[in-house]
Amino acid sequence: MGIYILWHGGSSYSHGEARDVETFPTLDDAKDAMSSRQESGYWQKQDFRYVNRDWECVFTPNVEGDSAWFWFDNPTADGDWVNRDPYPDLVIDRAEDGTLQVDTA
Repeated sequence: MGIYILWHGGSSYSHGEARDVETFPTLDDAKDAMSSRQESGYWQKQDFRYVNRDWECVFTPNVEGDSAWFWFDNPTADGDWVNRDPYPDLVIDRAEDGTLQVDTA
């Protein structure tokens, strides 16, 4: 069983859509990817494991104040929200000290 996230890189990034939902094996894997996108995204390409389109490997410069919405089941089908409220099960925000904080939505 995997988890699903919709990542937002902060003020330099647009808000995601249903087609931007990614999948990860575990919550820790998703948090590791978020940390890598902020810390290494300027010089090392980052993997984006999209559910509804081809995966990408791109640079992620200017990540600041990133956050992600998490679901325990896939909230999308064919790039659109499934018959449900797309509100997440969990929200992860980056605190001022740089740590990732998990909160229930």
